[in-house]
Amino acid sequence: MADSTEPITIKKYANRRLYDTDSSRYVVLADLARMVRNGIEFEVVDVSSGDDLTHTVLTQIIVEEEAKGAQLLPVRFLRHLIRLYGDRAEALLPQYLDHSMDTFARHGEWLRRLAKEASGSERPLTVLEGIMRENLAVFERAAESWTQSNAQSEASSSITPISKTEALDALEGELEELQRKFEVLRRRL
Repeated sequence: MADSTEPITIKKYANRRLYDTDSSRYVVLADLARMVRNGIEFEVVDVSSGDDLTHTVLTQIIVEEEAKGAQLLPVRFLRHLIRLYGDRAEALLPQYLDHSMDTFARHGEWLRRLAKEASGSERPLTVLEGIMRENLAVFERAAESWTQSNAQSEASSSITPISKTEALDALEGELEELQRKFEVLRRRL
């Protein structure tokens, strides 16, 4: 097994096959998804060019999972995401999403336990609202930092920072979606 500090190298060949150099075997996207779920770090490298294809392969895994019906990414979120490509704010989104997912992961085990014990109380929604507020604070700090650095480099720029109202509207939409998903989960228990 590879050193835990070094990611495993997955070689991608021209025939689209993926080779795990750590276990000396060919793998498929489902194997890589399992590695991600198990916290195993890897990088995917194109054998012929040496290009890093990790981002592309991880995106393929998400597309496959969504196609299977998991649909963790609400349509509204996908539309917002697509609108941000080419937008000046696209530079700050990756950092914001990374922080948001870290926050969600920190609370993930607690949320799983809470969902299991759900009895129709409002408490889980209060917790989700707290997470959303924490995400909003991270977003506001990132937006402020990004806006300030752009203002300094482009004094005549017409950058319009996202307003707190717009950010709250977006987070309220996310909260509504999470509430809907939580309710579906609660009914299944």
